[in-house]
Amino acid sequence: MKQAPSVPNRVSRRRLLAAGGALEHWQPGLGLTDSRTLAHLPAPVARRLAFHHRVLLRVMATIRRRDIEAYRFNLFRFPAE
Repeated sequence: MKQAPSVPNRVSRRRLLAAGGALEHWQPGLGLTDSRTLAHLPAPVARRLAFHHRVLLRVMATIRRRDIEAYRFNLFRFPAE
């Protein structure tokens, strides 16, 4: 079965950085530090998941990539006081 093409990470990152710029109006100095999806969790987080959850995420990332990539976990850094 042919896998659906994924959106390049740099395109998504560029869009999020633009959104982060919009957030600057809400909180000056606020910056986007990192952005992840369930398909691309940080290694320490992925290792702590139960085996069946890791398998489920891998399968879902293959079958429903667009849905998985649509939900992002964004880490923002507030300016130092």
